[in-house]
Amino acid sequence: MKRLFPLAIALTLFTACGDDDQGPSGPVIDENGNLNIIASDSIIIGSSQILNDINVNGAITITESSTIGNNLNINEGGRVYIQMNTPTDTLWVDGDMNINHQLEIRNGTVLLTGNLNNNSDGQVLIADALYIGGDVNNNNILTQSADTLSIEGTLNNNSGGYIYSTSVIEVGKDLNNNDIFEISGGTLSVGGDMNNNGGANFSTNNTTFIRGNLMNSGTISGCNLINVEGENNACSGLEE
Repeated sequence: MKRLFPLAIALTLFTACGDDDQGPSGPVIDENGNLNIIASDSIIIGSSQILNDINVNGAITITESSTIGNNLNINEGGRVYIQMNTPTDTLWVDGDMNINHQLEIRNGTVLLTGNLNNNSDGQVLIADALYIGGDVNNNNILTQSADTLSIEGTLNNNSGGYIYSTSVIEVGKDLNNNDIFEISGGTLSVGGDMNNNGGANFSTNNTTFIRGNLMNSGTISGCNLINVEGENNACSGLEE
């Protein structure tokens, strides 16, 4: 059974339910507890609990603490804006984020238990705290302008990926860069190795700590800003 909600309203607690009147348009919660946002939708979501996935083909703005029971899937043309009413409001995603268009974290905290997969048409803009329990797999544009991006797993900037940060990035395991990775100001902390096969640029006022090794088959600028604890340091002798 499906439940339809009117377009452009504030949505509160979502659960899968029985028969209901169906409107002509709007987000649909299906019998599996998935919230499906159609391409013509542009809605505001208040405090909500989604049992399973959110599948976004239109636009949603999340304004209050909410829970997604599984994945947040931003499909082609989909846009998700995290614009919490207060800085203490939190979006909890108990799965993965799969991004094929646009995610903006403007205000409030996002807690993600799984992986962040920013695909070849995806764009991620981070201006508040994002905590990730899994890995980041970046294949397009990921920019960070404020607060902390904390990754318990591995940060993979794949071919076609561009990462730019002026704030704090914490990586629990390895950082693998295969395209363009730029840090300007702020702090980068890597708990494992950094493997650079692309272009890595560390600009003035940045501080980088690598607990493991720094391996390089690409280009690195700003070696004087990088502190390497491991035995292998590709910047050794190039710290000027």
